[in-house]
Amino acid sequence: MDYSISEVAEMTGLSTRTLRYYDEINLFTARRGAVNSYRVYQSEDLDVLQVIMFLRKMEMPLEQIKAIILDEENDFNQLLKKQKEKLMKKQAEISALIHLIDTTLENKQEGKQMPDKEKFEAFKQEKTNENRDHYGEEVIGKYGHEALETSEQHWSHLSQIEYQRAEECELVIKKGLQELLKQNHESMDKDIVKEVFDAHAKWLKLMSGQYSEGYHLAMADLYIDDARFTAYYDEQLVGEAGAATLLSRIIKAHLNQ
Repeated sequence: MDYSISEVAEMTGLSTRTLRYYDEINLFTARRGAVNSYRVYQSEDLDVLQVIMFLRKMEMPLEQIKAIILDEENDFNQLLKKQKEKLMKKQAEISALIHLIDTTLENKQEGKQMPDKEKFEAFKQEKTNENRDHYGEEVIGKYGHEALETSEQHWSHLSQIEYQRAEECELVIKKGLQELLKQNHESMDKDIVKEVFDAHAKWLKLMSGQYSEGYHLAMADLYIDDARFTAYYDEQLVGEAGAATLLSRIIKAHLNQ
């Protein structure tokens, strides 16, 4: 059955403008009617559109979605299963946060003091899931499942003080890199450079429970070799392009002296 662009828009909730844009960038290409050459879509086309909409809901960039859609070797069923796993993790995180809010409110209403460790369990689990999503595959590939599980177990048993220290280290790294990115690379403030390096080394020890110069150098390589690591520093933590590359340079400069 053929559907017009307006029918697809009504069916999906997308605007006709969005559908035209998807067509223009070759993300979701329309067929042309035999009689009037208007845009038309068939049921099999809508299967692809459904996948696109799933991935957009997961906040995946259009360019990345396009690469997935155009790759003939991609198995959409496997792709959807992976997205389902991510959604289920997110659902569990939200449920844990709701439970934490309910418990906090209940304790306050009854005049009880919640144990300090319980106040942050949901946040630590969310961070563990986030780290696994970002870095899990790469860590497993380089160091094996046992290394990932050891690191996650260590993280889950951090005390509140250690957790706060890890957060403070990330803040030092963030502010330091933001400041250094404004400076000439040949004459950067050496004190800030050292602060960033020291904070990252401390963060690595807190996060993984292990540390060696070789491990630190391997992380420096990952920051520029793996797009997920690069995106985390450039887009999420620091918010400026070049942050991951600069951090990698700082680590290598200190350890290769």
